[in-house]
Amino acid sequence: MKFIYPLFSFLLSVVFQLLFLFLDESALIFVIWVMIDLPCSSFLYSKKFLKDGKRSIPYTLVHSFLLTFSYLLFCSPGIESFGTALVLFLWCEVWALLGLIRKQKMPILFLRKKRCP
Repeated sequence: MKFIYPLFSFLLSVVFQLLFLFLDESALIFVIWVMIDLPCSSFLYSKKFLKDGKRSIPYTLVHSFLLTFSYLLFCSPGIESFGTALVLFLWCEVWALLGLIRKQKMPILFLRKKRCP
């Protein structure tokens, strides 16, 4: 499943790109894709499938690249589209790396605050 999920995410992103091209409410579809689908897909992939892996970061890079590549398939080549692709790649990678954080590895992030009486 570690290898199938990135392909599934890629195909879902291609569907979003096709909807973006052919529907009138394309800005809304693009916002839904960027703000909901990309972060959820990246976070869930790293949280569910890469949690205990030794080489998890390369898998997150491949997943983020596939999601970004789905954007590049449908846009015209130019410096603006590559800049947007870089931002999308970094957006996906941040969410994927957030999914790899575990309580055991980063206990400082999960300290409970003491309540004042």
